[in-house]
Amino acid sequence: MKDWQINTKNDPINRRDFLTASGLTAISAAISATALAPSVATAQTSSAEGDGLESELKKVLQIAKDAQAAALPVAGAAVVTSEGALDLSPAKWLWYPGDRTVPNTFVLFRRVLKLTAKPRKATGWVIGESRYQLEVNGKRIQWGPSPSDPRWPEVDHMDLTEALTSGENVIGSTVLYFGQGDSSSPMSRAGFIFKLEIEHADGSLETVVSDNSWRCHLSQAWKPGHHRMFFMRALQEDFDGRLHPHGWNDKGFVENEDWIEPFFPPCPANQPIFADPTRDVMNFINGPRKFSYGAEVRSKWELRPRSIPLMRETWVSAAPLVEQHRIKWNRPIAEYFTMRPPNAYAAEVAQAVQSVGERVWRVELDPERGTTLTFALPEQSVGWPGITIEAPAGTTLEMMTQEGHKVGGPVLLNTHFHKWARFTCREGVNHFQWFDFDSLRWMQVHLHPGRGTVIVSNPGTLKREYPWPHEPRVITSDAVVQRVFDAATNTMRNEAQETFVSCMGRERDQYAGGVAQHRHAIHTLAGENRQIARYLRSFSQGSTGEGYFMDNWPSQDRLARLGQRVLEATHCGSILDPGLRFANDCWEYYLYTGDLAPLREPYPRLLRQVNYLRGKMTPDGLLPVDQENYGFPIVYVGFSKSYPNQRDRQCPFNLYYASMLSRAMAPMCRAFGDTKLAAEIEGLGARVLNATIARFWSKEHGAFVDNLPWWQEDGGIHFSSITLGVSVENDHCPGGAIERSVELLATKPKNVGIDQATEPVAWWWWALAKGGRADIVVKELREVFGTMPSVLQNNTIPETFKGSNRTDTETAWSWATCAPIYIAVMSLAGIRLLEPAFKRYEIRPQLADLPDLALTVHTPHGPIGFSGKGPLGARMITLTLPPTAVGELVVHPDEQLTLKPLGKGRFALPAGQTLNIELKYT
Repeated sequence: MKDWQINTKNDPINRRDFLTASGLTAISAAISATALAPSVATAQTSSAEGDGLESELKKVLQIAKDAQAAALPVAGAAVVTSEGALDLSPAKWLWYPGDRTVPNTFVLFRRVLKLTAKPRKATGWVIGESRYQLEVNGKRIQWGPSPSDPRWPEVDHMDLTEALTSGENVIGSTVLYFGQGDSSSPMSRAGFIFKLEIEHADGSLETVVSDNSWRCHLSQAWKPGHHRMFFMRALQEDFDGRLHPHGWNDKGFVENEDWIEPFFPPCPANQPIFADPTRDVMNFINGPRKFSYGAEVRSKWELRPRSIPLMRETWVSAAPLVEQHRIKWNRPIAEYFTMRPPNAYAAEVAQAVQSVGERVWRVELDPERGTTLTFALPEQSVGWPGITIEAPAGTTLEMMTQEGHKVGGPVLLNTHFHKWARFTCREGVNHFQWFDFDSLRWMQVHLHPGRGTVIVSNPGTLKREYPWPHEPRVITSDAVVQRVFDAATNTMRNEAQETFVSCMGRERDQYAGGVAQHRHAIHTLAGENRQIARYLRSFSQGSTGEGYFMDNWPSQDRLARLGQRVLEATHCGSILDPGLRFANDCWEYYLYTGDLAPLREPYPRLLRQVNYLRGKMTPDGLLPVDQENYGFPIVYVGFSKSYPNQRDRQCPFNLYYASMLSRAMAPMCRAFGDTKLAAEIEGLGARVLNATIARFWSKEHGAFVDNLPWWQEDGGIHFSSITLGVSVENDHCPGGAIERSVELLATKPKNVGIDQATEPVAWWWWALAKGGRADIVVKELREVFGTMPSVLQNNTIPETFKGSNRTDTETAWSWATCAPIYIAVMSLAGIRLLEPAFKRYEIRPQLADLPDLALTVHTPHGPIGFSGKGPLGARMITLTLPPTAVGELVVHPDEQLTLKPLGKGRFALPAGQTLNIELKYT
């Protein structure tokens, strides 16, 4: 075996299978000469620096070329016949007959199943593109699927054992086809497939599949072709209950001529519906059938089993009615909700609503004025808002949501990206619930002008959350800091579900890097690895032919931006820095778990990124940051106020690059047995770091200066919180000289640019704690985060430090920032791994002036329990240690402990014991 090959012993997937194609191009592009050739800029670098790595990467990519020549069955990064692939035969893909499906089409699929007795077991697989809701005998079972690359969708498992009964049963699925991109769906084709294995009470088996025994109905209640909500959301829901076939998903329903036999798209049951070779006239794609390599391209795609549990769903009732108004419309209501023109209405506070029970209100409709009822949830959460309305037929309402609202502020909550759904009542009782979920704290019902009495009841949301094995809890008696810990935990619950998103209320895009930092808390506090493994696989599928990653994937966002960039309509492109940091995300997964398996799919794509970035390096040994150097991709790093000029981003961007190479890619290559490639990449990382130091490190100031080469032109030097934090945490400062960087982060003089996004705060908190300034971390938890309106009102962390000061806007009040809780683990309790899977770890407590702190870290070797109490000088820590891991305690050098010393201030922790340790100086 050559030293640059992956060790594939006992592994059905090898690198030869991985490297045949990237996420967005054909195989031929992946192995073309242009993909392997260095750029002009690279050609200018010395051969001593570039040839070794280039040679190794060429060998790696040559394997892909050999694989193509041998016609090996490949699947991008997974063998088609791998054990994980699903074949749902004899099930068939179903859809409504016709040669066109317009956007936001809903199709109802129905199957009657008769059983002589309640089954012993009934489990199987189901997926509907783009979204489906599965019901049995009128009862909601589940909603899905999870956001996926359409080439490798994950099929949901289902368990209908408890739902099925003796006698007649009805299986129903409502399937929504977006027909246009969404922030959680790049694109797809319309289809539904179902396979259920039933074990009867007598032990006999029966298979129920999607076939010609099903009937389908094209919904007119959701009118096909309805417009999208906004750029990020495909569905603007408009549902007319008078046109809906109520009871269709339950027993006793009589089908009429509107229920017809489905169409069977010519797509095999072991492939996603995206592989359908027939023409989709709305997107004008034919699948890959017309191309010479079409069958090979299509064969790479596969159905995969869902790799994470289904989301937990819990009904959360809204608080009592908060506001009510009458609305005098100056413009047509439909016009307002379509265009939102100014001065469309006048509002007045009115006693239009009468409480007639617990969460029940009577409303007398006004023929001239609309009526609003505004409710608040206990906290911001993600779910499906819903309400019950008893009303005359034709009564129409809009249900709106908002993250942040001020009582007495705007009367209508249609202030947040047009977040509304319209419902029209049939006569009697109507239960309305959004089909797609949202992130909300506030919900509002606007009843159109009309006549008669309406009874409104049970407003709330069907909350969805990931079912972590352990409830993440960080506990302190400091009320303000506890409130921040709780808000960070709830924020993680909102933004980390099937995918790791920036914010569920706006984008729902999955990002790598900073947005995915909550993986630290998920690994340690929740004890969950599957969720993170899925993130690594699904994000890596956004690898492009050139080698860079789409910075959010799976999503239509950057696909749309590409066209906008061609027209010079936006500066936005695929951001490169999340892709760099994604390599660290992957390697840190292995460090937390000791499991390389989830890295097998991203690994070759990460190598392609190394090759791509190496080709962009300039003669000074650095990556450039100007847009013209990259084409569609851009360099972002942080908010513009932290970096007055784009060139000021070069220092932190190259620190990210050096860290990716030396701290992630090199050890990852070694773990896969690619030792020679590891050495080459490690050498490149060292050269990049040295070049960054040569250009941006100031001996005079003892820190990296973002504008050091042009400070005179700028009229002075300036630093940034990200550069300072990254350089300290990743050991980039020459000779370990971190003191000045830590001081700058602690004092924050005016020439330190503090990133206004809350997500990068982890970098400077890590750095502060590393420099012994946990007191600043605790101070900022209290004085900065503890005073945020979103923390106080929504139990969430906002996008920016001042973002939640703005109510009734498009501001994200819940953002992917859960830094307070993983900083509590890693920097306050100071629990960090020293060897993969916590085989060896350290505890370096720094509670500053916190009166106490308690938490549990879950590791592959068992939980680590931590509790600290008392003031500095009389602090007691209690540690419960796992039985099979080696622990070390790091404290002030003057501490005198009875534990076995390992050096000044470092002591061995006995495995499997509970210790009470008194500290005087720590």
